[in-house]
Amino acid sequence: MASNKKVLICEKKVIDQFGPTFQDLIKMYKTPNAICGYLSPSLALHISENLIPNEEGIVSKEQLGHELELLKKQNTLLNSTEDVMDFIQFDRSAYIEKYSSEFELPIDKRKYLRDWVANYEIGDYLFKYKKNTDIFFVRQPELDFKWFKNEEKRRSEIEKEYYQFPFYFEKLPRSNYNISDSVIDNNMGSRNDQQTTKKKIDQEIENNLKTIHEKQFITEEEWIYLQLYGRENLLDKTYILDLQGHFVVFRFLKVQSSKKKKKKLRRHAMIFNSFHNCKYTRRKVFKLLSLMAIKGNW
Repeated sequence: MASNKKVLICEKKVIDQFGPTFQDLIKMYKTPNAICGYLSPSLALHISENLIPNEEGIVSKEQLGHELELLKKQNTLLNSTEDVMDFIQFDRSAYIEKYSSEFELPIDKRKYLRDWVANYEIGDYLFKYKKNTDIFFVRQPELDFKWFKNEEKRRSEIEKEYYQFPFYFEKLPRSNYNISDSVIDNNMGSRNDQQTTKKKIDQEIENNLKTIHEKQFITEEEWIYLQLYGRENLLDKTYILDLQGHFVVFRFLKVQSSKKKKKKLRRHAMIFNSFHNCKYTRRKVFKLLSLMAIKGNW
């Protein structure tokens, strides 16, 4: 980053998930009134495909303003949100048929079909768009309902690589991708020794990065490792965040006016939120992301 390492955490309201726009879809697909789980993949895809930085990684203030206005309009996300609903409801019906023993009473089926969206359902939907590799999902499935917990457990036990989309910060066992102390301790000595040590360190970094890139999901520690050694570009990535009760979309942005003479560059950690009655900027995850972004490549 440049000398100004401050990152401004800000929250922007998009179309209201509880407003009139989605009421017909809610009735048609019999979803809960809170549809952030259906709306967030639609929102993330739209932002990823339309809020594109220039060659210098900068989004103009005017471009950002135009996108925010679009995201408040009724028709911008309507069709894509219906696509998410259709996909998830179809999968749930198939799940009921496959695991009928988990649904002893008709009311159990109705409850399952009307439940909030599970983490793995968003991941499965995003896999439809795997070509769009700049969307990542920060999953926290601890609060999923009983049927969803059964499926999370089943997937992790039977096929650990089942998860079809990369994401950050799932609570997996902490990984050890730090450079080993034994290698670092050898950096004193002759020039040949130093060159040999550097090759070992470079090779270890290369191996670690290869291991991380091959994973379908990565931990917080691995995300930091990518920023420090892999020089991953933060600006071409869009995040869906599970805040344990609400899903939002998140982007790192460098914003600069294209009109003013003094074009002040600002770095934003920006939340796109469809819940108008609640603010999430104080959540720990955003402060953590912003602090880590200071070390990131943008």
